[in-house]
Amino acid sequence: MKVKPPFPYDLFVAPLFTVMTAFILMIGMVMGEKIEFNVSKYGASSGKSSTTLLLCADGTVKMKGKVIEEKELKKLVKNKRVLVEWEKGVALEDYAAFLMKIKRYGGIPVMSTGR
Repeated sequence: MKVKPPFPYDLFVAPLFTVMTAFILMIGMVMGEKIEFNVSKYGASSGKSSTTLLLCADGTVKMKGKVIEEKELKKLVKNKRVLVEWEKGVALEDYAAFLMKIKRYGGIPVMSTGR
């Protein structure tokens, strides 16, 4: 003997699961936006000025095509958000050491994708 549900499954339960899944995904997207917003406290909207530096494969540091010396670098990164890009051929250890140097000089290092 086959038992039939008291309601049509195809018309009620299957769309309900679809709506619930979409609702859960929407909640996840909204929470993801909130998390991303909180992580970006050092972003441009925080009021901190920012600088972009390029770490070259030969060990030099450039900003807008100009090579930056060590003493200029100290003044340049003080209390700023510093986005550090790197050229192809820069070792990961050198990149990490440069990020720590920026932190030591009082800047806020922000990792970037390579060039």
